Amino acid sequence: MVQRLISELGTLGKLENQIITSTSFPGLEDGIWENVAHVRLTGFKDKAGEGGGAKLKAKMYAYYMSDEEVEKDGVGDGEDGDTHSIVTLPHTSLAGQWESLHYSTPLQSRLLSYAEVSIKAASLGVNSSICSFNRVVLLHGPPGTGKTTLARGMAQKMAIRFGSSYSRSQLVEIHSHSLFSKWFSESGKKITQLFDRVEEECEGGDTLVVVLIDEVESLAGTRSCAAGEPSDGLRAVNAILTGLDRLKRYPNCLVVTTSNMMKEGGIDPAFLSRCDVRMFVGGMGEEARYGVLKEEVEEMIRVGVVVDSMLPNFDDAKIENLPLYELARATEGAEGRELRKIAMLGMVEAGGCEMGTQLDEFVDFMRRGWALRAEGE
Repeated sequence: MVQRLISELGTLGKLENQIITSTSFPGLEDGIWENVAHVRLTGFKDKAGEGGGAKLKAKMYAYYMSDEEVEKDGVGDGEDGDTHSIVTLPHTSLAGQWESLHYSTPLQSRLLSYAEVSIKAASLGVNSSICSFNRVVLLHGPPGTGKTTLARGMAQKMAIRFGSSYSRSQLVEIHSHSLFSKWFSESGKKITQLFDRVEEECEGGDTLVVVLIDEVESLAGTRSCAAGEPSDGLRAVNAILTGLDRLKRYPNCLVVTTSNMMKEGGIDPAFLSRCDVRMFVGGMGEEARYGVLKEEVEEMIRVGVVVDSMLPNFDDAKIENLPLYELARATEGAEGRELRKIAMLGMVEAGGCEMGTQLDEFVDFMRRGWALRAEGE
């Protein structure tokens, strides 16, 4: 299948992250589209072969994406709440999130490699007292850089790659800020109950469990800063530290945390010492910004707002100084969350969802929309 795609569609660059369906590639294999929704080729790593050619080592993962309703719970109070949620993976709501992220460093490959090694080493029975690992990672950086999306996308990737090793996979997402504000007087107790629930999911070892603790500084702020109000703040930090220690004995559990405030004294040192890896998720470079904008325009092409056009890769766009590259340069300092709005701002400037707009004209609308947004800040 992969070799057929390469021979028909050409270079690897044209295949990267493309979603291939029965409409775009009807002749893939006789009868294959009866059971396959789409094919996505991703994660290319070129390796030079003899004569300078590229070697392709392909891995194929077949999976079914769940569309089950996300379970939300207020931690045993009988009321609807948003203190945590549980998603069966892979899930349709997370499809494409990993591929939508663009960074100037190999952040995604490093994170995924860490996650895979952590789970594989634990399943092999590596003695963590000798080769220390807690299967806890901290993603930190300014708001809007995609830390939460990165964590969710990684969980989806892990569920796909380990689909043959576990009967099911789940993402347990703990909303620290909501938990702390809603249950301030008894947050320590509620955190303990949450970790009880996570342990239930881990029991038996046949479920891959990824725990995402968003805005972890809300729960794991340094205890030295809580001297004036020691009761609940200290109990919350102690509860999360104890919870992490409890999860360490489950080889099928991985914990990912995020923080906007990873600064000296901002997060408790005891929590930081439990993190195997701390990864900084920073601003986007020129090439990463171009990738986001290119993806937005491709979506406009897909739905017919922009006429079908070939969008060059970053290097070619830079050499030719194309309008979309110029827009990427003009958005210096913008984060992914802001960049993702530019196509819609372009549609506003165009006066609506006019179908069949020429590429350069639409990029100009995007440029004008971005300029007006910047002026208003």
